[in-house]
Amino acid sequence: RLGEVWRMTDPEERHASLALRSARGDRLDAAVRWYRDRGRLHTGDPVAMAADALDAYLTDRRAGTDTILICDTWEVADALNQRLHDTLTRPGPTVKAARDHDIRLSDIIISRNNDVTVEVHPARGADRADQVRNGNRWRVIAVDADTGRLTAQRLTDNSRVVFAGDYLREHVTLGYAPNAPSPHS
Repeated sequence: RLGEVWRMTDPEERHASLALRSARGDRLDAAVRWYRDRGRLHTGDPVAMAADALDAYLTDRRAGTDTILICDTWEVADALNQRLHDTLTRPGPTVKAARDHDIRLSDIIISRNNDVTVEVHPARGADRADQVRNGNRWRVIAVDADTGRLTAQRLTDNSRVVFAGDYLREHVTLGYAPNAPSPHS
């Protein structure tokens, strides 16, 4: 259960995010109102909305803005992730990750499970690095298709990690559109 929000810096947005997650009564109404008042809610045909979201993501990226696409299903998230993967990376060696995602150099990925056993190397000049956490976003900086391993750099603090084995196959996905709900919820 989500109890604290780390991605958003605005306290009001953190509160709205938790209220939206609760999906009940007055808190839900207030959260929807918060997002609507800030121009964050859009409606329309799902295919057109996905295309608009994809275009907005690419526009933000060209402007140097770090953007996340939030989707309501795994299917939409996977389709957008695949499209961005194909658009933003060059053909090359890939490593298979969770949900059958092929990951390659420069992809944005997300770790989907806290794990203190995965070694994280601090960025240059840093004394320490936080563990691998659910929701961390990373940029792939090396792919070893022969061993099924990839090296990634965390977007927030430039710490580095090598993902391999079961953790990679079960808990790492493309991270352009990472926020789809759990397939079991």
